[in-house]
Amino acid sequence: MIDPIDDDLVKTCLGAPVGSPAVTSAFRLLHERHAGATLRFLRALCGSETLAQDALQETLLRALGALAGVDRQRSFRAWLLGVARHAALDLLRFEQSRAAEPLPAAPLAAPAGPCQLEQRELAAMVHHALDALPADLRQACELRHLVGASHQEVAQALGCSLRTAKTRQRQALTLLAQELRRCGLHSQAPGGDA
Repeated sequence: MIDPIDDDLVKTCLGAPVGSPAVTSAFRLLHERHAGATLRFLRALCGSETLAQDALQETLLRALGALAGVDRQRSFRAWLLGVARHAALDLLRFEQSRAAEPLPAAPLAAPAGPCQLEQRELAAMVHHALDALPADLRQACELRHLVGASHQEVAQALGCSLRTAKTRQRQALTLLAQELRRCGLHSQAPGGDA
């Protein structure tokens, strides 16, 4: 169900003339409420801060133009994450078609201590394991565990049923645990309420 505040803001955007201060203010509030979760999802999906920022801008442009298509009985955040997903995938396809070279990793600012190195190694293993997942499973896992979306919001953002979304999340966690064990991490399997 859509949040009442989101619903009022969407109504304002749809009821006022395009470009009016009321629309600008209402859309700015929608952006402020949901930009953090959207950007976290885009960072995970794009794998690059620059691409994630570009995808966020494209998401906002698309969302503003498509507000009339919002199903006001469903979560605005889930709808926005769906718009973000499509914007990111389009941007990634464009980047792949340009055959852009990845930027080299930034050098460390200071020598890292043993704990920092272990954390970086662990983070690298997790990112590698996430990258090894099929795209649909990775997106379901990232939406649920990085963005904090509800099961229903994951389903809406991915355009699938609630059951399919839960299945994708469960499969992602299982494959993620297998890959991490294969890489030498012998702790418990990732938990949670996939």
